[in-house]
Amino acid sequence: MSHCSSELIIMVVEENDVKQATIVNILKAIGLHHILSVSSGQDCIDMIKNYPLPVNIVFSHLDMDGMDGIELLRHLGEQQLAESFALIEFNDFAILRTLEDMAEQLGLSILGCVEQTFTQENIEMILDRYYVHHNKSDPEEYGDMPTQAEIIEGLANNQFITWYQPKVQIDTGEWFAAEALSRWVHPERGMIYPTQYIPVLEELGIVDKLTWSQIHVIAENLRHWLSLGKKISVSINISPSMLNDRLLANKLTEVTNRYNISQDQMVLEITESMLMENLANSLETIARMRLQGFTLSMDDFGTGYSNLHQLERMPCSELKLDKSLVTGAHENPVRCVILESNIGMAKKLGMKTVGEGVETVEDWFILKQLGCSIGQGYLIAKPMPANELLAWSEEWSLRYTKIINDQK
Repeated sequence: MSHCSSELIIMVVEENDVKQATIVNILKAIGLHHILSVSSGQDCIDMIKNYPLPVNIVFSHLDMDGMDGIELLRHLGEQQLAESFALIEFNDFAILRTLEDMAEQLGLSILGCVEQTFTQENIEMILDRYYVHHNKSDPEEYGDMPTQAEIIEGLANNQFITWYQPKVQIDTGEWFAAEALSRWVHPERGMIYPTQYIPVLEELGIVDKLTWSQIHVIAENLRHWLSLGKKISVSINISPSMLNDRLLANKLTEVTNRYNISQDQMVLEITESMLMENLANSLETIARMRLQGFTLSMDDFGTGYSNLHQLERMPCSELKLDKSLVTGAHENPVRCVILESNIGMAKKLGMKTVGEGVETVEDWFILKQLGCSIGQGYLIAKPMPANELLAWSEEWSLRYTKIINDQK
């Protein structure tokens, strides 16, 4: 559990006074100091509106007199009164999946549910999910949003760096790949994360400048690792405007030739929404990149509306299963069936699958059981600088062995 949990603002909605007091005491016992508690959904809305600080997590039942939990969830999202929502004494996973989609549309996150007993272990699980979802494991992220001028200045002064989150083979635990992620080291603010600047760069139309800078850094790192005898591939998120560039494949080939690395060491992640801006240009670029030996990966599979049709169009060799399908699938029968179907479909199409959001040992073993190829997530490693990867790989090798032995 994160060291900044004591700073969270928690709201508890519980009709039964005895249960409410019990929940509050458990929250206090694990170091949470800012706890609000009410007996109804309407009281929750009224209190949050009058509270001077933003509420991070609301714990609530769904089945309540007056305003039920579903209506409460809607009001919290529409009025931007809280960041996250967690369910108390609830275990209908079909409804949970529907509420997760509803919450996402409202700008909220559903962190899961406390199915029966409200325990310290259950709360710590919810808090860990909060930090993973909101990328708030570091206190620097609570600061004010950077301005456009600061972002442009940071880009001009090369303040953006590239971190890597490792990806490993599910069947062997071998580290063989990573996803490249951007980070901004501000001279005064410290570490700033992509959600605070990528949308601004996209709005300004200059996100490609950052991506190309990243690509050269990645290529240099790949060459360095090759010199040490370690060949890995790195996934890169490309923007819709880059996909619209018919010369993208040639430009990328120039980079791989310059750094003496192979095209298959660069995995280009594409989401279905990228194709919509100019479909003909996008498909031409995709075909040319595949022809020149670059690996294509469909990102965030399972979150869109037409991705099966796009999958038919795109010559991808890898399917990334969104973390909303992976995290907690072992305890969610509906999610598990969807996950199994997607993995089976990918196998029949001759594609590898990447399970994102592997947070627990249980997540790992459900992916292994279902035949997923690759795992990525906090159980394996958080994103890190390039110079920490080799040391991490030694630590992971020992930890993987323990994970496997503990299951025997």
